[in-house]
Amino acid sequence: MENGKSKNPYFTIVMPTYGVEKYIERAILSIQKQTFADWELIVVDDCSPDRSGQIAEKYGAEDSRIRIIRHEVNQGVSAARNTGTKAASGEYIWYMDPDDYVDAVLLEQVYASIECSPVQAVLFGHVEEYYDKRGSLQYTHSICPKEHCFKTAEELRPHIVELEQETLYGYPWNKFYRLSYIRELKLEYENVKLIEDIVFNIQYFMDIETLNILPITPYHYGKKLEGNLTNKFVPDYFILH
Repeated sequence: MENGKSKNPYFTIVMPTYGVEKYIERAILSIQKQTFADWELIVVDDCSPDRSGQIAEKYGAEDSRIRIIRHEVNQGVSAARNTGTKAASGEYIWYMDPDDYVDAVLLEQVYASIECSPVQAVLFGHVEEYYDKRGSLQYTHSICPKEHCFKTAEELRPHIVELEQETLYGYPWNKFYRLSYIRELKLEYENVKLIEDIVFNIQYFMDIETLNILPITPYHYGKKLEGNLTNKFVPDYFILH
């Protein structure tokens, strides 16, 4: 669909990238296939040791909406997201992981929701896809929230715990954030292992008043049954939490 001709895109997508040459092409293609075209994709190459950056460059050379920013040294996912945030120019920002992919109607559905009811954040569901060490899909699990449009902090606050119980609160990739509000808070991702996402969301959601929850599962979240950080023993897990 054709969208506005404003100088800045409506959506900024930030994709921190490191060691994902097997997956990043699928992720980028899923953005290019979006039925809503007013977006920019900022791929932050965090000094990746493989061909992730070159693959992103190939698409950037063909599509002016795709930009690649490089870190000279590896700084971690939090720093990569912060780099993307500083370079962003959209009304709303979305942090997508490069080893996942999304349905083609996601941006259009989020845009329609905001047009109907302008908000500080939009949240949606996802499909967990579990892969074995050979990369074969073993099974899937969908997590779909109930539709809701919160217009006051008093109405929203009691539901935050419910979102966490449904494992929908902590992730950054199932939410679109208003970029101006992030900058107003001077909010950045902290460099803390394992819980940088939940720390960011706690700070962002602390005082917001408006949130749209969409009853859709357009995000495909790949989980490796072996080798995933969340499947490993972390000695300071409880201290971190």
